[in-house]
Amino acid sequence: MKFKFSSLSFRSKLLFSLLFIGLAAVLIVLFFSVTIGKQIVKKNVYDQLVSIRANKARELEDYFIDTKDQIEFLCHDYTIIQAMKDFKEAYYQASNEPLPKGSEFEFEKFYTDFYRKLSKNLKAETNPDFFIPTGKSAKYLQYHYILQNSNAIGEKDKLVKANDSSNYTRVHMQYHDLMHKLIDKLGFYDLFLIEPETGDILYTVFKETDFGTNIYTGPYRESNLAELVKSVKENHDIGEGRFIDYKFYRPSYGEPAAFVAAPVYDGYNFIGILVLQISIDVIDDLMTSYKSWENDGMGKTGESYIIGSDYLMRSNSRFLLEDPQGLIKLLKDINVPEEKIVAIDNMKQSILLQEVRTAAAEEALKGHSTYKDVRDYRDIEVLSAFQPLNLPGLKWAMLVEKDAAEAYEPLYDFQKKVLGVSVVLIILITIFSLIVSSRLIKPVETLKNSVEEVMKGNENVVIATNTNDEIGELSEDFNIVLQSLKERKAEVSRYHTKYENIVQNFLPENISKRFLKGENNIHSISANSTIVSVEILGLAQLESLPETERLNMFTELLNVVEDMASKFGMDKVISLNGYFVYSCGLATPKLDHTKRSIDFLKEFVSQLQLFNSNKSKNLSYVAGVASGHIYDGLFGNKKVSYNVWGSITIIAEELRKHAQQGSILVSNEVKDSTGDYYSFKKSSVTSTVGNNIDAWKLDLNA
Repeated sequence: MKFKFSSLSFRSKLLFSLLFIGLAAVLIVLFFSVTIGKQIVKKNVYDQLVSIRANKARELEDYFIDTKDQIEFLCHDYTIIQAMKDFKEAYYQASNEPLPKGSEFEFEKFYTDFYRKLSKNLKAETNPDFFIPTGKSAKYLQYHYILQNSNAIGEKDKLVKANDSSNYTRVHMQYHDLMHKLIDKLGFYDLFLIEPETGDILYTVFKETDFGTNIYTGPYRESNLAELVKSVKENHDIGEGRFIDYKFYRPSYGEPAAFVAAPVYDGYNFIGILVLQISIDVIDDLMTSYKSWENDGMGKTGESYIIGSDYLMRSNSRFLLEDPQGLIKLLKDINVPEEKIVAIDNMKQSILLQEVRTAAAEEALKGHSTYKDVRDYRDIEVLSAFQPLNLPGLKWAMLVEKDAAEAYEPLYDFQKKVLGVSVVLIILITIFSLIVSSRLIKPVETLKNSVEEVMKGNENVVIATNTNDEIGELSEDFNIVLQSLKERKAEVSRYHTKYENIVQNFLPENISKRFLKGENNIHSISANSTIVSVEILGLAQLESLPETERLNMFTELLNVVEDMASKFGMDKVISLNGYFVYSCGLATPKLDHTKRSIDFLKEFVSQLQLFNSNKSKNLSYVAGVASGHIYDGLFGNKKVSYNVWGSITIIAEELRKHAQQGSILVSNEVKDSTGDYYSFKKSSVTSTVGNNIDAWKLDLNA
């Protein structure tokens, strides 16, 4: 019998595939070489990061212990005690000193400039007049030590003697140089002397806009400094220093500020509170080794930084300090919110601005001290060593990280050498195997090329079979399957499009997108949303019409309501026989969600009246509106439904149920939010559970 190669089975042809045996041997050697090499390199890098982490943590913890010891020591120092008494006396004497004419204009001009600069860093929620001190002493001292201070902003501390003859200036001359040298030597940003009973800031070194103001009732009463002072006042144990975490501090033009404070006693008399403002630069120097990362073994991409319990940085990013614009561009590429990027760019720092919500950060804040590969806040793969920090009154954690690309650079060099040797071996094996198996590979390549064409989108491929073996049979089966797939693909595409349209029509946009992606248990929470519950009354009038006319008229009415809802950005929750529930600001956050809801109802009333006029009907309505905290989501395992819940949904329902025909009742929150645009009349309803609900009737004629 004549031997035909094409008649051999595919199993027989595989006997000639020495190529695979050779390649497998080379790839196995390559795999184990790279795997073992990677483990060795990773261990070395992590050992280095853990060592740096331990040293940095010890340095930072020692700094806070030293800081606590320093302020507790200073509170017992005679000079500080005497300065507190002298400044207190001089401060209240200053209230009797007159201010020159025109000083009000100077205050207004200065604080207008202050407000403008502050607004660049923080969204100032008030106006310049809010920051102008009202106390006589505060005003007098700020006038002479800030407004009449010829030194530039940020250098007001250089003034030792004001141009006046007050007792305060005499006391200031006596102590200011000493206090200035004290914070310079100890590495603090500022020093405060505060009267605990009244809350007056008697003295500061740096002379920012908090100087002289009242920390309990003044413009900075909600600052973290005020919180710390109140804490010390309420728990003024002798010699106990207390820390408070960073917050944006308006007197420093919105820069982050952290403080440490302790009570000052004269004998057994609690006479004051000493506060030191912690310098950002000192902590940054500890974290960056004075910006000598490479000398510290961190290479070109390594960094150590601190985060707080809110996952926000408490020290600056290395990449911001080295290449601000490069980091800004990277943050834009990974879709960090624009307002965050603008704030980082304006303030040239990342403290309280850069969020680090990574797996390493979560583990560290849970109290775990270890290391792992993660993607960092730049969305770049890094090797991260992390641990919680043992700091008094602060829940911070430290992360020491290096880019994986740099960490594995020695491994990549080794891989290149192994790969070079492997390529030579593969070439030799390939040449030998091709000679033996050229005829075997040809039909496989034909099938492979056809599959690739299909993967590229070419569905018109037809494989010509010229062999009688398994490959030939597979080619014929492939042609059949491909034709079947083309038909099924077209059918699936039609059903998928219909499915997406149905889901998008019946669910809010944010819920539908997540549902179509395959998510389960989809829920969301909003603290600023409005619920509108409205019912059309009198639909029984349509029952006497012929069925087709009744259906057309009811459909027209529903379309009018849906068009208005879309116009004002309302999301439908329920629509049932003339009863509707809509939400605003839930699916898509809207600052004016309450006003939009009232605008929607007002337009609804107008359109309903127009409908009555055109159709000679007498339909009416009742509606209830409430705003506040709300939840929404999809529920059910077999039959999924969308719903919202929360106290404001109950309030909106109660208001609708108790509204008189042709009226709209709103809650206190809605009235307060839209009171500048609409008029309301006081009302009150009693809910089904017996609670009274304050209600306001919307005046549609105002």
